[in-house]
Amino acid sequence: MPTKETVLQLLEAGATYEATARELGINPGQAYLVATGLPADGSDSLAPEERQRPGICWGSVQRLVNPPIHPSSKAAEALEWLRKRAAGTSTMKDAARRRDAAPPPLELPEEEDEVFDVVDVLGRDHNQVKYLLEQLEAIRPHSEGGSREDAERRQSILDMMIVALSAHEAAEEALLWPAVKEWLGQWGEEAAERATAQEQEAKAVFAELEGMEGTDARFDALVEKLTTALPKHVATEDSVFLRLKSSSEKADRVALGRKVVKFEQAGPTRPHPKAGSSPASTRMAPLIGGIDKARDSLSGRPADRQGKATGDESAEFAADEND
Repeated sequence: MPTKETVLQLLEAGATYEATARELGINPGQAYLVATGLPADGSDSLAPEERQRPGICWGSVQRLVNPPIHPSSKAAEALEWLRKRAAGTSTMKDAARRRDAAPPPLELPEEEDEVFDVVDVLGRDHNQVKYLLEQLEAIRPHSEGGSREDAERRQSILDMMIVALSAHEAAEEALLWPAVKEWLGQWGEEAAERATAQEQEAKAVFAELEGMEGTDARFDALVEKLTTALPKHVATEDSVFLRLKSSSEKADRVALGRKVVKFEQAGPTRPHPKAGSSPASTRMAPLIGGIDKARDSLSGRPADRQGKATGDESAEFAADEND
């Protein structure tokens, strides 16, 4: 039977569960169970602590145990009919306009050490971004027939992801990766270099997307590039978190987690790929963060709409006035 470590190493290298299963001679659902300790049975409503386990998939995992389904040739027509019906129903449109994409409040554990353990702190960040990604992928892209309002909602959610990940990745570069190199030796050096390279690539895509309209011809292609790369990066970090849990002192992780929380609060809200990830540049992150926040307050940004289109807020106000 393949070990958990073997499965996670293949996932970290970029393999899917399907490819990992073929490599190990088992089925994908079994590979998922070995890696996470959870069955791939479609029970995707996971508790916050479960979502932090290494190897957790983004989205449904039922495909790993169920045989492929060949959809009816009428499926696309039925879906389009449902979309039109929903778009033509005033109550459903009002509900969509009132709803924002902000992640639900964090459910923090009672034990203070669990709150500030750096693995848990950064794992919660991942869960917030995963939630936003799910909201983004639920909206039809403009390049696939989505409306202008859909494009504006996608632009706003993407900008919310940029805000969250800019502070998160800056904190990792300044605090996590130096600690990983110190605590995990050669393995930590290699993992940190791989993760930092992935973060720089993501920053470059974020920088290109910053300020881009959701109707721009390049927007959806860049978003797809980003959302394809993010799970691989999370898998890399999850493998690091697994090592940290088993190879470092909890007191050290808690002390580091407190620093990360403080750093993120003052960190940047925009991508800065040209700043790089050198020690000198990471020390400047709080100053850069202050400048970013000043820009945000003066000019506003799509993230301020929390996943709504520009007309949604006025529609919500009008609906409230009529209640």
